[in-house]
Amino acid sequence: MTTRPSRYAPLLLIAWLPACTLTQQVANDMTKPADQPRGAHVLASTLEESGEMATALAVYESAAATGDSAAAARLGEAYLRAGDGVGAERAFRLALEREPNNVAAQLGLGSAALRRGEIDVAVASLSKAAPLVDSAAGYNRLGIALTLAGKAPEAVAAFEESHSRAANDLDIAANLALAEALAGRKDQAVDRIRGVARSESAKPTHRRNLALVLALTGAGGEAESVVEANLPAADRPAFLRRLRTLETAGDARARAKIVGTILAG
Repeated sequence: MTTRPSRYAPLLLIAWLPACTLTQQVANDMTKPADQPRGAHVLASTLEESGEMATALAVYESAAATGDSAAAARLGEAYLRAGDGVGAERAFRLALEREPNNVAAQLGLGSAALRRGEIDVAVASLSKAAPLVDSAAGYNRLGIALTLAGKAPEAVAAFEESHSRAANDLDIAANLALAEALAGRKDQAVDRIRGVARSESAKPTHRRNLALVLALTGAGGEAESVVEANLPAADRPAFLRRLRTLETAGDARARAKIVGTILAG
């Protein structure tokens, strides 16, 4: 039986967006044609980096309308970065019509299902596509889908594959730590997230992740201390209330939903 789309899934995706969505450079490398000019793509990339997403999408659309499967796949990735799962699915299906074995488009189609909250569809699609693409981003997307499906041990394995390909990516390391905590691998999870939080490149989100991992592993008191030390005073009460709900949560899927709402809130 296919699980109905979860209203919590987009929240978790927002929370994990930096690692879930392919960076523009990775997307370029996966989808660029080896023997075609890339003028339109360069223009669209420049517009996107300047914050002109609507104009960039129009350029991507124009290129995809007359281009090959790679152009359509790049359009799909742009829609994912824009948060439009429906537009992304349409673009990736166009890419696959033009080239059924386009593995970037296959990965993208699963990612679009993940964006829409169709978790079981995403798991099935990404489980096939991630090993073919064999990238940190692909395995990271699979890990997120497996986490949302309540398959924490399998999610850990996917995130480990992702982390092995991008050992310095703090977002992926934090995702792995959260999955380890959900899977009951307490020591590994805490050690990993402490390393992330200590990094000179750590962001406020990573310190929130530290509090979450501590709460998931039963160290609620220390988690609250982390919150008090690192979150703005105005944000602390709501974050702490949500954090305490983890103590009474049920299975891994329920806890993953709560993690998503906390990080997105």
